[in-house]
Amino acid sequence: MKFVAQLLFAVILGALIITGLTARYLPPHHVTARVNALSDPNKVRWTAQSVSELFPTRIVARGDKTFRFDNDSDFLTGFNYTFEGQSHTIESMMHDMETLGLIVVHKGAVIYENYSEGSGPHSHFTTYSLVKSLVSTLIGFAVKDGLISSVNDKLEAYLPELANTAYAGVTIKQALQMSSGIQFDDPLKGEADDTVNWGLTAIILNNKSAFEAALRFPRVSTPGTVFNYNTAETQILLELLARTTKMDAADYMSQKIWQPLGMKHDASWVIDRPGSGGREIGGAFFNATLGDWARFGLFISRDGVWESEPLLPDNWLADATTTTEAHLAHGKVDKNWRKGYGWHWWTFADRTFQADGSRGQSIFIDPARELVVARASAWPEDWVEKYDDQTHAFYSGLSAFVDSKSTAAKK
Repeated sequence: MKFVAQLLFAVILGALIITGLTARYLPPHHVTARVNALSDPNKVRWTAQSVSELFPTRIVARGDKTFRFDNDSDFLTGFNYTFEGQSHTIESMMHDMETLGLIVVHKGAVIYENYSEGSGPHSHFTTYSLVKSLVSTLIGFAVKDGLISSVNDKLEAYLPELANTAYAGVTIKQALQMSSGIQFDDPLKGEADDTVNWGLTAIILNNKSAFEAALRFPRVSTPGTVFNYNTAETQILLELLARTTKMDAADYMSQKIWQPLGMKHDASWVIDRPGSGGREIGGAFFNATLGDWARFGLFISRDGVWESEPLLPDNWLADATTTTEAHLAHGKVDKNWRKGYGWHWWTFADRTFQADGSRGQSIFIDPARELVVARASAWPEDWVEKYDDQTHAFYSGLSAFVDSKSTAAKK
């Protein structure tokens, strides 16, 4: 289950306020505003574009140069796809699945871009769990920089206090694969208590740091043997980044991704408390424009090579976006039977993969076809089965259309 799944914050917060408990750093009305925005189904569209108004944030600064996509707006002329026996256009797909923004990139050119519900190219959409794939990529940069020797190293080699916790003996790779053996919500059973407790403590009330709150869960299985989707686990990796780089994660993101890739806008990242001591939330609440989501997707689709320079370690993305262990196999890790898991990336059997967030946020990448799809949405729930099925019908239709155009061009 991804972050903000089955939000129970309103009920829990109501009980806390009634008993007189308040946030350590913020007055109760701010806490209540956060809860209402995250739990009220009528505020999904607002929240998708306005999370940075609810929490303290740290800026991820863009650089002086902007990467500009080519444009081929005629490429998808005549495109449609089939779902449940009916033909759909890309515009009807946006409407049917409550899409706020959609960008499709093919061979470095934007072939479709559209927005709805008052959003636009300057809107900063919150990624929810999609940011986990960016955190994974930042780990790759830290390896490239020689700050982390290997993903096979134990976490405690860099975070020595973990030796006295349930994370003792867990490797970086196992954490990237959500396979630490630490108890957390079961994504296939729709459980959310651990997500709620961690988020309430660290993000809503700021009673503990997000890292401290992540350490409270016990071990229930042998590391490297069981998949268990764990948003708090990404916070462990975020702390690893901060300690090894000696930088805030937002600054490292700016240095390694936002500036080199020529992002057009600054981004903002929610932190777990105001001020210089705050840590970014590793598993959610990164806020950026859809065009910059697409720039990151293009970089990933090119195997981490940018302007002819390989920026990530050799084979990093091949390893990160491939399912290798049996307990991560397609059909075993998510309600979507198509999905497997890599290193904080969701994988598919046809070697496509995606970064994925609650309520329909995604960056879908098909490297073989040089295809990237960035989408921000306002689904009414964390996961909507019909929307998910239609999403993959849309992807399949896009792939088939690209193949048909390629075949026609060769004749």
